[in-house]
Amino acid sequence: MKTSTIALIAGVSIFAAASAFASSDKGKGHMDMDMDKMVESHFAEVDADGDGSVTEAEYLDYKMAKAKEKFAKLAGDDGVLTLEEAKAAHAAKMEEHKGKMKEHMGDHGEHGMKGHGDKED
Repeated sequence: MKTSTIALIAGVSIFAAASAFASSDKGKGHMDMDMDKMVESHFAEVDADGDGSVTEAEYLDYKMAKAKEKFAKLAGDDGVLTLEEAKAAHAAKMEEHKGKMKEHMGDHGEHGMKGHGDKED
């Protein structure tokens, strides 16, 4: 029961973005259409047997495969994740996030970067 509840909650979160764009195609903006295509693509990736629905087993298999990929990337060749590797991975992810935020802000200036590790002058 607990696993089913967790899987149901997690499964709903995968497709939550789709509900935000649940209007008809008429009047949809470019961003909405891109989101629809992204959700459809992700759904197809999780739907291993291609029957148009995702079972708990398909969802858990998908998440486990992704978790194994992530762990292998973090742990490296020895298959063991050290605290130093975890800290390095976190620091790299934060730098990547800061870069994306700066890119997103573009001409809006640095004021939007407060709280992302930058000091205010």
